[in-house]
Order: sequence, then C-alpha cells, then structure tokens
Amino acid sequence: MKGVVRIARKRGTLSIDVLLAGALAGGATQVDAAARVGVSPRTVRRRLEDPEFVSQVERLRAQAAEKVLQALSDAIVGAVATLAELSQPPAPPPVRLAASRALLDQHLRYSQAVDLERRLRALEARDDAIDVHGG
Repeated sequence: MKGVVRIARKRGTLSIDVLLAGALAGGATQVDAAARVGVSPRTVRRRLEDPEFVSQVERLRAQAAEKVLQALSDAIVGAVATLAELSQPPAPPPVRLAASRALLDQHLRYSQAVDLERRLRALEARDDAIDVHGG
C-alpha cells in the first residue's frame, strides 16, 4: 500500500491524504476513516500529528459547513412563508399555535444571532483600529 500512496502523490492524483482528510472532515471516526481509505488507524493518528494535514481537515469541514449554511439560507424564506401560512385560518388552532410559536422562537433566535454578529464585528473593528494605531 505504501508504494501506491507514493505513486499517487508523485503523479498529483487524488492522494490518500485527500481521501483521508475528506473522510475525517465528513465526521468519520479515525478507525472508520482508516477503513474507508485503506490505511491503518495508526496512519490516521500519525497524519493528525501533522499541522498541515489538520489544517486541511479543518478547511474541508469549514467548506462543508458553509455549503450547509447556504442551503439552509436558500430554504429559510420558504420555511418562514410556510409557517406564516400555517399560523392563519383555515389551519386548525393547534397547528396555528405551533406555527406561531415556531415563528416567534425563530425570530428571537435570529434577532439574537444578528445582534451578536453586529457586536462582534464592532469589537473586531475596534481591535483592528487599536492594532493599527499601536494602542
């Protein structure tokens, strides 16, 4: 197997590291990732000692999270419209109540998240200004 890994890396094709990083970024345990890629769990542990490899796994995780967030963002307007529709007659009262609660809960959460994001950006801007001015 070691010869195959070396050849793949030399030719620039999809390497074991790329496959392994993808499996780990996708949530596989070290043992599962090793089995999927065809290496030993010890190899996985060794690779996880390499900061560059760990960075690669973290980048892949971040990219996956961004894709999920974008998909959720794309669907959110329709979901809110559905909840708003369900909160009105002729929906039965229990459905209207549940939809209204969901709308209020999500509004509160979203408002808090937007507020925290605004505050964080203000703090980061202030921190950047302090760094630039040497204070």
